[in-house]
Amino acid sequence: MKSYLLSVVITSVLIALSELIIPQGKLKSVVNVIFTVVLLISIISPITEIDLDEAISVFNPTESEVVLDGNAENYLTSKIKDYYEKEFKIKLLGEDLVAEKIIVEINRMEIMKIQIYLSNLVIPENNEHINNIVIQNYVAEILGVDGQKVEIYA
Repeated sequence: MKSYLLSVVITSVLIALSELIIPQGKLKSVVNVIFTVVLLISIISPITEIDLDEAISVFNPTESEVVLDGNAENYLTSKIKDYYEKEFKIKLLGEDLVAEKIIVEINRMEIMKIQIYLSNLVIPENNEHINNIVIQNYVAEILGVDGQKVEIYA
């Protein structure tokens, strides 16, 4: 309520200042019309917002609950799984890692585990200390997922 009154008062003060500052002429009449429209909008807006919010909340489709049967859920899960497998292959190829096979396990639309079978993993001799966990974290960083969910097979 305070913001409503504040906006009405500020608009009224701007109208009064424009009357005092701007000289007579076409510019003054245009500015007065603009400020009057702004004043009317600021006065009417709280009334229209209440009605619009109530009307929109009645017809809001995002609040409806959808119950999927087993076939629909399996279909969506397989589509999401295929999508992630393709995207992960593309991301790995961008980093010069070739994945022969990627298996994504999804439960309730959340990635639970990613199994990646790499075919071209080459570790230089000067980096012999690199172990599977380092590779796992590197691949997880590339894919943008939690390292605990990634399993690497080379």
